[in-house]
Amino acid sequence: MVVDDSSPLWGGVVTFFAFAIFGLLPLIPYIIGAGFGHDDQTQYTVIATIIGALELFSLGFAKAMLVGLNKYISGLESLGLGGFAVGVGYLIGLAFKTDWNISKLTHINWLYLYFNLKSKIKKLKRTKIKYINFL
Repeated sequence: MVVDDSSPLWGGVVTFFAFAIFGLLPLIPYIIGAGFGHDDQTQYTVIATIIGALELFSLGFAKAMLVGLNKYISGLESLGLGGFAVGVGYLIGLAFKTDWNISKLTHINWLYLYFNLKSKIKKLKRTKIKYINFL
């Protein structure tokens, strides 16, 4: 059994930066492509998927090196579990798909949506209050 004597603060800082770095790597094709004015989303998605798969495998591989397990089996296990999680997330996204193309919304659209929803919530609260006062 491994005993962890490190501080929770240090663990939190390391976890934050690991998530930030590993989360940013698959976005690199989109960032570079946007900088050059290219708009080939399919190609970027394939490259980002390959980067993500390599990250998951290397994460499992590194974990096995630290713990002393079979490196390749651990890498494939992390890749499989991560791929499953991505698949479930994709299916949930398809299930809740709307007519909006969220990625195309500008900050003006976001402000419009925010104030529009805010006014609808106020209307709902007013009608609820009137209904309660009626009783």
